[in-house]
Amino acid sequence: GRMDKVQLYTRAWVKRGEDIVQGDFISYDANAEYAEVVGGNKTGNDSGSNGRVKAIIQPKNKQIVPGAAKSSAEPNPVNNLKLNKTLQFNIAPKEE
Repeated sequence: GRMDKVQLYTRAWVKRGEDIVQGDFISYDANAEYAEVVGGNKTGNDSGSNGRVKAIIQPKNKQIVPGAAKSSAEPNPVNNLKLNKTLQFNIAPKEE
């Protein structure tokens, strides 16, 4: 039979494609599609996690629809904020 639940202990990490999750304990239930990641204790833990969980999740690829026109217009800033491709924001100076 197939094992549907996995539990990983002590400096556990999982990598799928370019996505990485690290913690002191990882539990995954494939049937429920549920994962739990727990960091170690802040004191008395030699696992090196310092109570933290680390996750790097890459964005999914956008699907390009054939024949769709690309818009070359710049998006309008909302409340003087403008997001760029690196998920940083630029605050435009307020005009007086």
